[in-house]
Amino acid sequence: MVRRVGAAAVLLLAAILWPPRVGEPDRAEAVAIAVVRAIISGELAHASLNEGYFDTLQCLESGSCAPGPPHHGAFLARDFQERYFAPTSGQHGYRFEFHDGPKPVPQRDRRVSPSAMTSFAVVAIPLSPQLQHFQHAT
Repeated sequence: MVRRVGAAAVLLLAAILWPPRVGEPDRAEAVAIAVVRAIISGELAHASLNEGYFDTLQCLESGSCAPGPPHHGAFLARDFQERYFAPTSGQHGYRFEFHDGPKPVPQRDRRVSPSAMTSFAVVAIPLSPQLQHFQHAT
């Protein structure tokens, strides 16, 4: 009898701790929004220091793509792409895509990164059918 009660208590504890709790919001959408916001913030910070141009995620991670002597720190964490854009990064509930925009028209008085762009797009694609009913545009 004591063994059954002990086993039932362990199973009950496992049922309480591991599956998502009823009524608790799914954190995948919050993570996706945070990833998109981090990219936008990094791009805006980079653009404010680099003639108003955006750049690739590689450039934002390294912080050393902009020509000229003043190198600023990285605008994204060094492992950002690895965490959120690698083929195996689907554990966050979304697959992320970054799309480069058009290159700027070269001007003689401006020194810009060779990978600079005038716009960009970030897409968060839900991997779960339960998440696909939410569609947000930012």
